[in-house]
Amino acid sequence: MAKKQRIVEKIMIDAAPEEVYGLARDPEMWSSWYAGLEGPEKLMGKGEKGTTGDFHINIAGIKFPIKIEVTEDHMSREKCRWSGTFDGRTRGNQIFEYKLKDGKTEATVQFEGTTPESLLGRVASRVVLDKMQENSIHNTMQNLKVFVEGKLAHKEEEKMT
Repeated sequence: MAKKQRIVEKIMIDAAPEEVYGLARDPEMWSSWYAGLEGPEKLMGKGEKGTTGDFHINIAGIKFPIKIEVTEDHMSREKCRWSGTFDGRTRGNQIFEYKLKDGKTEATVQFEGTTPESLLGRVASRVVLDKMQENSIHNTMQNLKVFVEGKLAHKEEEKMT
């Protein structure tokens, strides 16, 4: 039986919540910043509730197909929230929240998911797989920060020219 893992990760991003949210919710761009995600191969929607897409996720060097569905999509000046489920050989859900804090965005992800049992024979132990997933979520949030801040800096540069 697959064991569920829960991970919460926070990071500060130098941008307004609605700017972070606007870039992060675009499913065409998810694979640009989400560690190990490839795709979409098939996409219906633009990130709003009900959007679905077929992607691949790389876990421990093995690619697994997953289907992502957006289950919540909300934006306000104080807090933006996006949640979705993923299903395939790995299953679970994620909630991304973007809150205004000290003129920046506190970005939080709550990840809850399973790791495919077929990986247990490939790596040393469940402990190794859990740590790899924690690292992946950490890298995802670091990538989101770089992605958003880089995109916004590029827009500012374009305005100056």
